[in-house]
Amino acid sequence: MLAELTIKNIALIESLRIEFAQGFNVLTGETGAGKSIVVDSVNLALGGRADRDMIRTGAEKGMVQALFDISGNPRAQAFLKELDIDADDGIVAVRRELSRSGRNVCRVSDVVVPVNTLKTLTAMLMDVHGQHEHQALM
Repeated sequence: MLAELTIKNIALIESLRIEFAQGFNVLTGETGAGKSIVVDSVNLALGGRADRDMIRTGAEKGMVQALFDISGNPRAQAFLKELDIDADDGIVAVRRELSRSGRNVCRVSDVVVPVNTLKTLTAMLMDVHGQHEHQALM
């Protein structure tokens, strides 16, 4: 379960921290309030495509960190054990850092990992379904 999301210097967001409750969570707001930036940031943390244009104007680096509670996810726990990465108290931090130079660093609990490893792990943790995705099923 996604427990917390931290965003720094991504698009219009200078700094944002969101805590999620157990169960169903809803992001609402007017057009232009930044909901899409939050969803794009989640996708970035999950290993989605990184573009340095996502970095906030005037900043050299951008960062997204997602904290996941994996205490009820034995598959993810086993995967982390294979990688020799600790999940303190069942919490794992997934972090993605972007820089203007094009450098892109992925970390799982402060251990640098390739983006493919990040994607493999996060596929066990969360799915994101966007607007109109159901139309692909028709």
